[in-house]
Amino acid sequence: MTDLRASFAKDLGRIHDGTLPPADYARLGATVEAKVASIVDDCKLPLEADAQLHLIVAELIAGADVMQGKAAGAPATGAHTVVTALNNYAQHFDHPEFEPLG
Repeated sequence: MTDLRASFAKDLGRIHDGTLPPADYARLGATVEAKVASIVDDCKLPLEADAQLHLIVAELIAGADVMQGKAAGAPATGAHTVVTALNNYAQHFDHPEFEPLG
């Protein structure tokens, strides 16, 4: 999640002001997919925490799909979905030094 947060943090200003190019949204979407696959493969959480993580993962994938044009919607909307998912992660998990995105 730290890597995903860092990927979005560097482009957050351009996402918010609508200047991020479509290719960069697609790149970020692909990054989300790759990181989520790794997170799911490495997941060893207790049942309740795992269930919460799966809700966040579903948001991440939904946003990535929109960012890559695999689902309907504006790429910026998909990016905002991912940012919301990352912020939800920060609220639900005790991950030292993981800060919500603005």
